[in-house]
Amino acid sequence: MTKNKELEDLNRQIKENPDNINLYCLRVDLLVANKNYKSAIKDCKRMISISPNSALGYYGLGKIYMQTGRYKKSVELFSKVIELEPENIYYYGTRANIKYFMKNFSGAIEDISKAIELDTNFSQSDVLLSNRAAYYEAIQDYKSALSDYQKVFELDQQNKDILYKIENCRMHLREGWTKEDYLKQVEIESDDYFNYCALMYFCQEAGEFKQAEEYLSKCIELFQVRFSWQPTYLFGVRGDLRVKLGDFDGAIEDYKKQIEPDMSDQAAACCFCKLAGVYYKQNQLDKAVNNYETAIMHYKDCANLYKKTADVYKELKNFEKADEYYKKAKNSDKRNGKSYGYVEILNKIFKFVKFFNKS
Repeated sequence: MTKNKELEDLNRQIKENPDNINLYCLRVDLLVANKNYKSAIKDCKRMISISPNSALGYYGLGKIYMQTGRYKKSVELFSKVIELEPENIYYYGTRANIKYFMKNFSGAIEDISKAIELDTNFSQSDVLLSNRAAYYEAIQDYKSALSDYQKVFELDQQNKDILYKIENCRMHLREGWTKEDYLKQVEIESDDYFNYCALMYFCQEAGEFKQAEEYLSKCIELFQVRFSWQPTYLFGVRGDLRVKLGDFDGAIEDYKKQIEPDMSDQAAACCFCKLAGVYYKQNQLDKAVNNYETAIMHYKDCANLYKKTADVYKELKNFEKADEYYKKAKNSDKRNGKSYGYVEILNKIFKFVKFFNKS
């Protein structure tokens, strides 16, 4: 049934049952989906007049005002909703989000904490704890944020995004630590991969790439013992280090491990660009051009990537293919006004934990 047909059907039902607030609720949802806020607000007010002790009308109004950016009014309405249904977890969570948008972080934390307290069945623990952690991060309370993220990770140890957030909090809590601090920490926590990753960063900054590669290899080894999934982003970092060390075979092995079936097109393009670059350094031009073309499949309309592919075809003396890609590069530049090369792709894609990006 189309939305228009649904709306017509609801109009008919409401005409026959003008005091049925559940029908109004359904119509409000359709009106909001069509961005007909004026009619939706009218329906919500009608619901309130029919049943002033029901939270539904106030909830509908609050949601509309939230979606249209009238946060202060929305908070007032959700406060009324909570007054009518004080045990509803969802309402506290929604009001917390609105307060967060208003940068009322203390109020957001208070509301989300109440929702967590009410969630005795732990039905929404992961979402509520993740949100509270984000609110704590907003006020730079990384210790509390870390605690919440760790609780979420305990519920789902396959959640890579949460692990990245845990690492980010740990990094902030150790801001100002030196290489010597981490070496001392290794003596205390010899099985914590995070310490070795940090040591890798310090060595990388100092240009000690061999030592950095050794620390990162230890980090990956400990990570694989602790978790059931592969640290693909770390393979990419180690691949970069191995390129700097001239270990091209090792770099190729790492870049291949970095490729995942469910990764984004831009991330996949980045991996294949790196592989192509290493094959090119080894003078394996056929493999280089194949990987550049695979990168193009994932990241189309990139002028510099087209040009790089054309250059390799030119070296292979396949002038027909070279001309084809040079034309694509030229047309891409005209369409976009500027070009984004594979180096820029790498810089845009790998924005994980801060110290992973240092080079």
